Amino acid sequence: MASPSGPDLGILDGIRASAKNWDLVVLSGGYETPLRRLAESGELAGAIGDFVSDAWVHELHERGVRIVQLAQGSKLKSVPNLGPDYEAIGLDAFTSVLRGGSVEMGIVAVTGQYASDRMVRGVQSHPKREGFLIRQTNAATLPLLQSWLSGMTRPCGVLAASDRLARMVIMAAGNLGWKVPGDVAVFGIGNQRMESVFAGMPISSYELPDRAIGRAAAEVMEQMLLGRSRRVRDRVFSARLIERESSLRLPHGVPRAVAYVEARFAEPLQVDDLAQAAGMSRRALELAMQAANGISPAAMIAAVRCREAKLLLKSGDLPIETVGAMCGYPEPERFSAAFKRWTGLSPRDYRQSATRNPKRKPKTRPAERSG
Repeated sequence: MASPSGPDLGILDGIRASAKNWDLVVLSGGYETPLRRLAESGELAGAIGDFVSDAWVHELHERGVRIVQLAQGSKLKSVPNLGPDYEAIGLDAFTSVLRGGSVEMGIVAVTGQYASDRMVRGVQSHPKREGFLIRQTNAATLPLLQSWLSGMTRPCGVLAASDRLARMVIMAAGNLGWKVPGDVAVFGIGNQRMESVFAGMPISSYELPDRAIGRAAAEVMEQMLLGRSRRVRDRVFSARLIERESSLRLPHGVPRAVAYVEARFAEPLQVDDLAQAAGMSRRALELAMQAANGISPAAMIAAVRCREAKLLLKSGDLPIETVGAMCGYPEPERFSAAFKRWTGLSPRDYRQSATRNPKRKPKTRPAERSG
């Protein structure tokens, strides 16, 4: 298997759920030569990865190797393609830019990348696209991005093909003396938290469904190895926007309070913090959030923390105390107590259950308190 790091855990989940006992080899960048050697040895049955072209995988096909493409850099014609719905991301980002009051939109794409091409197509397909100025660039250095950004009309919005590029847009805006998000609202793709650290502010980002894609890729590979390849089709998976400070032009009220929680759930949040962000009294926020979302502000904090804790625990990599700290509970005992209150399971038991049977969803109790 050749795969980027994102979907690896999902592929492992799919293999654990499979009836087949596979020997698995994870290769990082520069995997072309090892793959060819494995194919020549007759030991390679299938490969999952983001391959550059149909011509490149032709040699593997000739040796009977099954291929599943994780379509980001390229989409292939000769094999099944699985990947995020980048066109939907572009469409949604344009909607967010309009909602935030921008008068112009910029797109920072990657030259020749399939994902970027679909992202741009999504923006251009929006029903309100006509008459709205959209500027596109493939600039990948800070000076070039700064020059490009300086030509835009404020307030504007920028969708970048990665969180790294989004961070560079934020840095370019700072060099120009522009405010983020007041002058330029910035969106990235990938939900890479370290990029927010380097940017000096939480970056609004589309979280890609890497784990779901990985599981599906393993299932597709199993079908192909069993000779059922005629049933296999391309599949796209929905991403979700986690809106944070870099694009937070929401009006005061419940939407701003919800976005504030999404951006700062790892901090020691209190309901009074949400009320201040919403520009409302505590009581007014409680009533408005109950009417709009059916839960209290405290339950909103708990629900977001519970969701993020589950995602981190399923990865199987981080220590439980680290997961707790990343979700607003620096004391391991408080995190364990809160998680058990939410789900009925301890963090350790939840991780074991999710890892042992990824298709089974552990029972979840409604989150009612943030404590």
